[in-house]
Amino acid sequence: MRATSSLVAGLFLAVVLGCSSVTPVAIRAGDICEQCRRAIADTKIASEIAPPAGRLALKFDRVTCMARYLAQHAETPGAVLVTDYTTGRLIQARSAVFVKGEIDPNTKARDYFAFGDVKEAVAFNQKSGGGGVVVDWPAIRSQVAAAAD
Repeated sequence: MRATSSLVAGLFLAVVLGCSSVTPVAIRAGDICEQCRRAIADTKIASEIAPPAGRLALKFDRVTCMARYLAQHAETPGAVLVTDYTTGRLIQARSAVFVKGEIDPNTKARDYFAFGDVKEAVAFNQKSGGGGVVVDWPAIRSQVAAAAD
């Protein structure tokens, strides 16, 4: 019963978002992250929440910044988008696959690279030394929520 109601709610949300006029906004280096307030340096790992028409997009420096924001603001309307590392285009987070890896060799900071194709994610992981794990968006959301507790 619970699984059925979750499925119905998910389908309803997909239809509503699909029918609304949500327009992604280009993320530019120097835009300010909504969560950490740092300037976005690498647009290839940035993400955004593209709200319905007439509202400003919320931009994020990293995938985990957006996941943290959503953990704190569950009622945020809009399409949850990540930048496909291969193409540079914004794609739906729910359909992306992610590889955790080193995003800054100077600071050794780690975060997620998003891919629209699982084969590209696996190839990237192997090329990067194979130390990352390929995960989906719900896994990232769960990990961020658990870390916040």
